[in-house]
Amino acid sequence: MDAGQFLKGPATRTFEQAWADDCGAAHCLSVANGTDAIELVLRALGATGGEVITAANAGGCTTTAARLAGAVPVHFDIDPRTHCGSAAAALALVGPRTRVVVATHLYGNLAGVAAIRAGLAAMGRNDVRVVEDCAQAHGPRAADGPVGSLAAAAAFSFHPSKNLGAPGDAGAITCGDESLHRELVALHQYGWTRRYAAERPGGRNSRMDELQATVPLVKLPHLADWTAQRQAIVKAYADAAPSALRPVTGQGPTVAHLAARRSRSAPARASQIPTPAATTSSWPAAAGRRRPRTPSARWPAPAGCRAGRRSW
Repeated sequence: MDAGQFLKGPATRTFEQAWADDCGAAHCLSVANGTDAIELVLRALGATGGEVITAANAGGCTTTAARLAGAVPVHFDIDPRTHCGSAAAALALVGPRTRVVVATHLYGNLAGVAAIRAGLAAMGRNDVRVVEDCAQAHGPRAADGPVGSLAAAAAFSFHPSKNLGAPGDAGAITCGDESLHRELVALHQYGWTRRYAAERPGGRNSRMDELQATVPLVKLPHLADWTAQRQAIVKAYADAAPSALRPVTGQGPTVAHLAARRSRSAPARASQIPTPAATTSSWPAAAGRRRPRTPSARWPAPAGCRAGRRSW
């Protein structure tokens, strides 16, 4: 505030470097929010005019971003145990128009990024890029590296509800490729390649301000300890919950963004939780629709989207 620099200042630059280091990525670009982060990545990777494959139960933000980027979202089914997208289901939908597959790390659990990348390579489709949606996954490490460094690019949200939150909306993109980073830098500020030279189509104004950068920068050194506390709380919930509430468990480490449980009796969910903590129903069945075994089809596909084959 005293410096009078509210955008693209020292706090933003320091946070970008700190977050890139934490994610094991060469580059980090701060943006206005997580949905902007996905949209800008899709544009930079050339998804416009093609298809973007995304998990059906976590694809709302990606669906919006894909449509804004001029791409067609294609929804794939989930692993009913983890509720993260099934790599096999995603790969089954890869077609001639596929440009990007978005892997969402849901509830703080890890999606199968490595399996998707390996499957694309085996299909000879290295032209299809993989993007991580890390809005609910700040800090976990997979076997092959930290989240945020596992794919062509990763999109983060720092909404106040996240494990690492700003006081308002904020987001970031991490990547390892210098040319991709340059394209993203141009797109996030009007398409400028230099000041007032708007040479990149699809550019927009999407910037994190200094206040939004300062708060997560202060919080970042505490993230590991706070994550350990979240993990302990989620375990306590799991130990105390009745058998009717089946836990949603991840494959590998989790940062416990949410304590997610499955139940076929939606009205009874809140009363079954032995804690005063607030609860909500994330994927209720649409009225008049058959209740499937997984949440992937409980919502009709939004207009302009294509639903993939379902495993249930």
